[in-house]
Amino acid sequence: MVQKSRLEAYSDAILAIIITIMILEIHVPKLGRLSLLFENRSYLFAYTVGFVLITAVWYNHSHAFDPVSKLSPKSYLANALWLFLISFLPVMTNWVGAHLNERGPEYTYFIWYLLWLGSWVLLLTMLQGDLRREHKPAPVPGFHFKLVFSPIFLALTLANLIAMYWLPVLGILFVLGSVFYATFQSEQRIVH
Repeated sequence: MVQKSRLEAYSDAILAIIITIMILEIHVPKLGRLSLLFENRSYLFAYTVGFVLITAVWYNHSHAFDPVSKLSPKSYLANALWLFLISFLPVMTNWVGAHLNERGPEYTYFIWYLLWLGSWVLLLTMLQGDLRREHKPAPVPGFHFKLVFSPIFLALTLANLIAMYWLPVLGILFVLGSVFYATFQSEQRIVH
């Protein structure tokens, strides 16, 4: 069994490094005019979305591990896959920031997000298995399975993929909206 505290500390460190790398991608204007900072608006927007994603991810990740006492090797590997995919966020954020209204970066970001989301569902599934082995009936807090596999979420995902052809920025906006919604839903389940 893997020590839960070590895995959580390792995950927290990687998430902190990701945020640091993302902010370093934003270049400081060479002159002191505010208008030059505004020229970086697409990078600043993409960074803001990435920061919100990492913050929500950290929040949900910390709560997902709360009820579990002992982690299985499957949970460790699922967490490693999840971290591997989230580590691409600085590259995705930088590319989208440089080409905010272009299809290639937006579709890539959107597909990356769906892959990462799948790894999150896999991690929660493994943690749920760990809870069953501990004979604890409580569900794992975090991004709700029913949300990811709901007909509404799947329809919105498909509609967004189609709409992105005409307005590529919808990809990153969809990610931002789904992260806010999922975090709010997770908080409601934790408070009850």
